[in-house]
Amino acid sequence: MAFADSSAGYPGATVDADGVHTPAHSVGADNTNQVVSAIPEILVVNGKLVLLDGTTESILKLAILLASGDVIITDQGECVVASVTDDSVDASTTLDIFGDGSCVSCVSFNGNVNDLGSYDDYTFDVSSGYTTGKFGQALNPPAANNEALVSGTNAIPLGEEFTLSIWLKRDATKTSWFFSAESGDDYQTPIVNKNYGVYRADASTLHYMIQGGGVMGSFEDPETEWYHCIWESSTAGSNFYLNGEKKNASPHPHTDVNVLYSIYQLGTTQATPMDQFRVFNRILTAEEKTRLYTETNPVYTTTLVEALPDIPTKAVKQPDLALKVGAGVTGEYLGQEIPLVWGAGSTTSELKFDSTTSLVNNLFVLEGVHNNIEIDGVDHKISGVNEVDNSTPALAGTWEETVSSARNIGSVSGLHLGVKFVAEFNLLESVLFDTLAGNDYVLVGQLYTDVDGSPGSLIAETSSVTLDGSDQYQFAWETAQELTVGASYWIVLEHQSGTGNPAFTTVSDVTGVGSTRGDTISNFTDDQVSGAGEDWWFKLSGSQSEYITTATLENPLTSAPAGTEIVKIPDRCNLTPASYTQALDGEDLKITGAEIELEDNPNLKRLAMSVSGEGGIFKSGKIYTKEKL
Repeated sequence: MAFADSSAGYPGATVDADGVHTPAHSVGADNTNQVVSAIPEILVVNGKLVLLDGTTESILKLAILLASGDVIITDQGECVVASVTDDSVDASTTLDIFGDGSCVSCVSFNGNVNDLGSYDDYTFDVSSGYTTGKFGQALNPPAANNEALVSGTNAIPLGEEFTLSIWLKRDATKTSWFFSAESGDDYQTPIVNKNYGVYRADASTLHYMIQGGGVMGSFEDPETEWYHCIWESSTAGSNFYLNGEKKNASPHPHTDVNVLYSIYQLGTTQATPMDQFRVFNRILTAEEKTRLYTETNPVYTTTLVEALPDIPTKAVKQPDLALKVGAGVTGEYLGQEIPLVWGAGSTTSELKFDSTTSLVNNLFVLEGVHNNIEIDGVDHKISGVNEVDNSTPALAGTWEETVSSARNIGSVSGLHLGVKFVAEFNLLESVLFDTLAGNDYVLVGQLYTDVDGSPGSLIAETSSVTLDGSDQYQFAWETAQELTVGASYWIVLEHQSGTGNPAFTTVSDVTGVGSTRGDTISNFTDDQVSGAGEDWWFKLSGSQSEYITTATLENPLTSAPAGTEIVKIPDRCNLTPASYTQALDGEDLKITGAEIELEDNPNLKRLAMSVSGEGGIFKSGKIYTKEKL
């Protein structure tokens, strides 16, 4: 029976573009026949190796570093790595770094500002000369403000998807712009002006902008000598990465533009050196982003313990994983152990548990063998389960039909409104707020942790919304955000752009909040004088999920639980094949376990398989079953 293409009805399973991830059931709940044996089989899609030029029967040229003793499965059989030599080649002055033509422009700044691609050069101001760069040399910022425009009519084209990459040198004393790239509808015509940039807000905070949306996010300065900045945009959205870490919680909107017509560093004396500017005509993979850290074409000469019979054309690193089949011994439920939390009122025969998620399907299946629980390391059989869903909608704040006063976020665009609140429920779904009449402006809603009275890490943000300042509005997250009841958080309304300043009513507020406004998120503090005493109107909407589960024991305990015992649902996937076979199946690795004979149990009608360990993501697979009719 094939694996599901959905995780619905399969406890613990997830599904994405790569397929279903373990754990996943492979025999559905509607099966009426007894399952008596299984042969687990999977296709592993991780660990593919690219064989480079120069590969022979005894030496593999690879783009990935392996270790001595690693096992490789090839189309010529298995082999073992004896030793590895790093023969990687510097690619900092190579345009086509990935060998597929995707890098359409590269300026290395090694003593000149020439584009290595086929497009016209930019008119960089080189009056300040060059300095030691991240790779070779870097361009010193000009003494005066100077925009670098394309020098001809052959500008770099930007299609439906593209990636910009640059290295910028850190200087905490420079408090203005680091870098910006502008794109437009045609050559040197900013009809649709979309900026991609990053700059310093203060000594410890950086801002980024993307798609011309103003300040799209703030983050703590990592204080590395150089910053690697990547902006990517496609119809799926736009993202910003700093030193390999994505800084936006969800993609920003994408806007089509045709050309990259200017590159500049703003601030007369505030810019910093730049190095290795690249433009790609597609979105890069995670591995490719990592390769831009070293600007090398990796080549690892991998010598084998024994030569293969012929030169291989396909290879996969053997994954470190184990196959398991859950059926018939300690229960058919497949998954890792689940710690439980004692509720009030447990007796010798009835155990009470509190949970924010339903436990009944994980804890007990009446007609199967999924019916045990572990208390202080000892298994106890369950004869029945009852569960009550006490989940309730939750609100914080009170809607007011009238207003008494109002306050603007600030006098210029780019200011933010922050409200610190104490979580009163565990699932935050939306934030509602009331505005007064005014001009159009753009806001985005953000949820932050609280660190010492200021916003800490960004948890999630909503898409930006254009408001006309004359109504009550709601920002909602794609999925409800999990909160810890009693913990402090910040809701930030970020003013991105607009002809007017958002004005918010100040009638009512969320219980226990502190509110403030400021030009940067880092300026939000409980004791800030500016904005002190202003109670902004907010209402938070969500729910408090709570399940009370009662498990009835088949054999009562000698005494009622004290509530200090360690209680959990054990790992119920503990049958393993005695042996495995593995071989390439097209581009993937096929691993098949030896047949497992299961117990003769008429109630055994479901079967599940688990793959654990490195490389355990599978694309498809089967568990073959023999069924008594």
